[in-house]
Amino acid sequence: MTELNQLHALMIKSSVIKNIIPLSRLIDFCTTSPETTNLTYASSVFETIDSPSVYIWNSMIRGYSNSPKQDKALIFYQEMLREGHSPDHFTFPYVLKACSVLRDVKFGRCVHGFVVKTGFVVNMYVSTCLLHMYMCCGEVECGLKVFEGVPKWNVVGWGSLVSGFVSNNRFRDAIEVFSEMERHGVKVNETVMVDLLVACGRFKDVERGKWFHGLLKELGFDPFLQSVVRLLYISKGLLLSLSTSSATKQ
Repeated sequence: MTELNQLHALMIKSSVIKNIIPLSRLIDFCTTSPETTNLTYASSVFETIDSPSVYIWNSMIRGYSNSPKQDKALIFYQEMLREGHSPDHFTFPYVLKACSVLRDVKFGRCVHGFVVKTGFVVNMYVSTCLLHMYMCCGEVECGLKVFEGVPKWNVVGWGSLVSGFVSNNRFRDAIEVFSEMERHGVKVNETVMVDLLVACGRFKDVERGKWFHGLLKELGFDPFLQSVVRLLYISKGLLLSLSTSSATKQ
């Protein structure tokens, strides 16, 4: 903080403070710092700017969405709209992340409406964040509507659907998503595999769990996932079954 104060003082003294570019970089630094106290400092610098750009608004929203004070990200978003600025494809993911953490589905729905109004619903990243927000808030059906409204998803979007089902205890649905991914020609990644294995464990689908275990070996995923599989079987008292299955395939 001392260095920041000195830098800010130097900017004021040299009249650089009137230039929005150095100020935006200062705010950017403050909002990406792991020290949340710098967000307060960033806010004080922000208040000195007569007409903040969308980039600066996004920096403030991003900073607070990544902090323990996610509610302030929503406040900055509202102020941004009141000032007449139009959010972009960077703004919405930060705001939706805050909604997800706060479980504020009411605010999230308002953001969703604005996303549709401004045409950003076609943006894959924004739609993925919408899907994630609804799933985090327990609004599975709303999440499914978002998913069904996008004609083609990448593996990240499919992964959000799987993890959303798992977090809402819809384990059968999570497992069945894998078949849909195959049908659409989407290859699973490690994150999706972990969620599928968790779903198998919670749903007590031993046979499917063994099948996914075999697929892990076939695809050559990180050995870390092997330990996840082992924990899956241990948690269900099925370690012997896993060992027998592995020995049979060797």
